[in-house]
Amino acid sequence: MTALLPALILLTTGLPQDPRIEQCRKNLAELGKLVPGGVELRKDPSELDLQIADLSKQQAVPNPLFDAWKSFKAGSWVKLKVETIEDGEKTVSEETETLFSRTAEKIVLQRKTLSTLGGQPFTSTDQEDIPAATASILKIEKGKDEEIEVAGKKVACRILLVTKAAKESIGEIRHKLWMNDDVPGGVVRSESVAVRQNRVVATAVALGGEKK
Repeated sequence: MTALLPALILLTTGLPQDPRIEQCRKNLAELGKLVPGGVELRKDPSELDLQIADLSKQQAVPNPLFDAWKSFKAGSWVKLKVETIEDGEKTVSEETETLFSRTAEKIVLQRKTLSTLGGQPFTSTDQEDIPAATASILKIEKGKDEEIEVAGKKVACRILLVTKAAKESIGEIRHKLWMNDDVPGGVVRSESVAVRQNRVVATAVALGGEKK
């Protein structure tokens, strides 16, 4: 990110000593060095949240996962086999993602996860909003098209390499996505790599799905 965007200069001379100002500085720094010529914080603390939101929109880039879902109707679903690797241990789960709603601003997914904990099956559910644009994506690159085999079938895929911002202690994550427009959500297979450690932290492969 720092190689792609100019440095962020905060012009804060004369601002009152409000704890929200310092928090705003931190939030703006996390947004990522985006405005050439500097950023002038509004003096009214009540407007700081609005400025942070404005800057987020300036940096936001189109979200390929939103684009992959937007052509499907509510009720479309995809089932994924997901493997996560943490501290050398692999956890396997089965996730079903169902399109709950869509607008021009976001896709809402409902996710049901079946995993095993202590030898016992465990089911959890959650909901995820996928925005049309997001500031968490640092870079999107296109790779060469590939044909892969999934569930005994050959599937032609276009490749996207998506680098996302640091998450907790892991740092930046690079996602390699094998994409096909006929699959709900678009992702036939994925591989997520922690850039700093250069290690795979998760993989996923589509097992099936249904278009509505």
